[in-house]
Amino acid sequence: MRTLDTVLCCLHSRSQPRYPRFQSCPMCRMEAPWETIIVEAVVNYFFKPEFQELFIYTEYGIQMGVDNRRADIVLLDKAENFIAIIECKRTGVVTYGPEQLKAYLCATDTQFGIFANSTAPNDWEFYENLRRNQFKEITRDQFEARIVAYQPIESIREEKKRLITEVGRACAQHEQKTRELESSYKRLDKVNEKIEQANVELTQLTEKIYLSRKESTDLKEEIEQNSQHAEILKGLKLKFTHDNLKKEINLLGTKRGQLKNEIGEKEQQRTDLSKEVNLLMEDRDKLEKEKNRIRSEQKTLKTEKKTWKDGEKNVRITSIT
Repeated sequence: MRTLDTVLCCLHSRSQPRYPRFQSCPMCRMEAPWETIIVEAVVNYFFKPEFQELFIYTEYGIQMGVDNRRADIVLLDKAENFIAIIECKRTGVVTYGPEQLKAYLCATDTQFGIFANSTAPNDWEFYENLRRNQFKEITRDQFEARIVAYQPIESIREEKKRLITEVGRACAQHEQKTRELESSYKRLDKVNEKIEQANVELTQLTEKIYLSRKESTDLKEEIEQNSQHAEILKGLKLKFTHDNLKKEINLLGTKRGQLKNEIGEKEQQRTDLSKEVNLLMEDRDKLEKEKNRIRSEQKTLKTEKKTWKDGEKNVRITSIT
């Protein structure tokens, strides 16, 4: 197995040293002496430490339909994934070189490419394959940064699938929390209706108690008046009338006692209703807290959903770019 310290000439099956300076094999120099100078400059350009993990091949075979073409230089990672393809032409020659490079990029689904027709890297054209036969010209610094941070498309696709799964899970949780919130709203409405009904009953009971107390006061005054009449009649020794008044007083006293009992029962009912209203108010406060908690969770889920969607969008852009 060859190491990263050599550059393989696929056309002539010759392995050339990569350090301290690469030179094409003699057969390559004989076949294309002017273009070979550009190839050597490109290979030596990748002597930087950040590119030391790349495998460099010259005259690498690429299948394009029924034809088998050869790219001047290709860069592969350890998993033999295409990272970049470089098309070289002799100094000053452009012709169909960029289109040839783009054809190689499409055929191999390679993300980056370089068209070199000069020994100076600043004069080269750096391209990024956006796929679907779309390409973007980038700067040298952008190319180097993207190559150093290169991530295979398969790992990007796996990350995209993971983000899609997370977004789906977040959407399901969001829908569940929305249903819980709607249920809480319905329960809160029912509690509010019960509280309103209890308040109406409490108001009616208070009015009844007020009327009963007024009636009791009137009866007390009537009893006092009858007692005075009884004393007058007693003084006049009208026994019969006195006895009738006594009976009437006793009846009024009995009625008054009944009214007192009724007032006591209504007071107890009002107390019970007040306790029920307090319990309903506590339930309403609990439901309000639960509603606020669900709203907070819903807001958090919306934020996470947006974050995951942004992550998915970034991944999609990364996979496209």
